[in-house]
Amino acid sequence: MKNRAAAIKIMDLMHQEKGFLLTDEAMMIKGEKAILHYLSHHQEEVIAGDLSKALDVSTARIAAVLNRLEQKNYIVRNIDDIDKRKVYVSLTKTGKEYLLASREQVIKLMAKLIEEVGEAKIYEHIMLHSRIKRIMKQEQIKETK
Repeated sequence: MKNRAAAIKIMDLMHQEKGFLLTDEAMMIKGEKAILHYLSHHQEEVIAGDLSKALDVSTARIAAVLNRLEQKNYIVRNIDDIDKRKVYVSLTKTGKEYLLASREQVIKLMAKLIEEVGEAKIYEHIMLHSRIKRIMKQEQIKETK
């Protein structure tokens, strides 16, 4: 696929710039894909409460999303034998396959954007978006003081 390497490079940059969205479907921040993505970057099981902290989402919201993911067979939950309050979450083979297919869709979309808009313009947009976001955050901090 033309522009595949550039598309992956831009996607990685967008991932680093948390909060940057292409589309709701392609880059959800606080939902199923965010949890699946987080789990994919951890070799072992993750404690459900840690997902809540890492994604800055309530434990109730995490539980609801985990229920949906479990119904789809994307994740499996295991309760700790010693501490029954601890629930470990890990990806299933189906979950990993879904993530790979989803990533390929986003790569194709990004490659099309590069073709239509140009790689330099996309980088410029990401950097401008990040700068605006930093300025807005700084101003919010000033207002709370």
